[in-house]
Amino acid sequence: MFRRLFANAVLFAAVLGGALVLSAAPAAADFQSGWQAYQRGDYATALKDWRPLAARSHARSQYQLGIMYDQGRGVPRDPAEAIRWWTKAAQLGYVEAQHIVAQAYFYGNRVKQNDKRAFRWFEKAAKQGYAKSQYTLGKMHEYGLGVPKDQAGAFSWFKKAAEAGMDKAQYNVGKLLRDGRGTPKDTAQGIRWWTKAAVQGYAKAQHGLGLAYISGKNVERDYGQAMDWLNKASDQGNLESQYTIGKMYQSGLGVEKDQARAFSWIKKAAEAGSAKAQYSLGNLYRDGEGAPKDRKAAIRWYRSAAEAGYAKAQNHIGMRLARGEGMAKNEVEGLMWLTLAAKQKDRAAINNRMALANTLAPDKVAEATRLAKEWKPK
Repeated sequence: MFRRLFANAVLFAAVLGGALVLSAAPAAADFQSGWQAYQRGDYATALKDWRPLAARSHARSQYQLGIMYDQGRGVPRDPAEAIRWWTKAAQLGYVEAQHIVAQAYFYGNRVKQNDKRAFRWFEKAAKQGYAKSQYTLGKMHEYGLGVPKDQAGAFSWFKKAAEAGMDKAQYNVGKLLRDGRGTPKDTAQGIRWWTKAAVQGYAKAQHGLGLAYISGKNVERDYGQAMDWLNKASDQGNLESQYTIGKMYQSGLGVEKDQARAFSWIKKAAEAGSAKAQYSLGNLYRDGEGAPKDRKAAIRWYRSAAEAGYAKAQNHIGMRLARGEGMAKNEVEGLMWLTLAAKQKDRAAINNRMALANTLAPDKVAEATRLAKEWKPK
């Protein structure tokens, strides 16, 4: 799960522009000369200065050569050669190189994917205090990647990165404290960590705080605070916050009821891909709340949510198909959708599926079961 969620992130942000190189003072005049040449785009001079240093086990020069081969700066792009130089620097203890080599093994980028090797390199960098590696070790312990699942280990590494100021580590520390995973449950302390992350602009923490102020759990209920944090997260594109703001306007939580605003916020989240918002938008079109009634639009949004895997929408579409309500009657397809929702333990779908299946011939039930097995979310 962790790898899938983060595989599209910038895996080698440390590489782009050589930004991390600025973190250490020049080790020698020759390196500094090469660095100045590199900065002005004179890669030939940089290579001339750094190659001899790298050959003499100068880790920072080896790291820079890795960047040049990775980006094709002054040399033909050669990811394998980049990894070779980064590995040399990593073996000498250069922490940025250790983290990059770890990422390469973790994502299978430039080398064959290997969680255990990734873990070893992340651990070397983490023990030097490198927060990004500490955070990733937390995730690897949490999900059992390259190491047995260990929630206490996850909490320990997250906390190190959090104490170094990493916002997403602070958020994860808050989550584990809230849930009592790897550490005694302490929701109030979790809220404090979320606040640290939220102040830094981390959208998930801002959303979490918004929900906490709505519920009044371990903080004094404060709809104004909730709206402030939800708006901050929404401004960053957090769909859950956009949806929640819509529901606050719909219910009048801390604001005057405003169905038009509720419709606008929920539609915004739905159009951006929130299945829950798509289902709610279907309800709004069905009931004419915030917009004129529109049965076709309602069904379209229900189907979008169902195709995204939202169980309530799957149950809804399943029943419409079974009855022929606003859609051509198709009991087999209806049973397929009910089966999918029932697999997610939706209580209404479990009952509806059983009732419909009892009215159909065995071959139709078998066909619906086959379709459900082959179905994939869009």
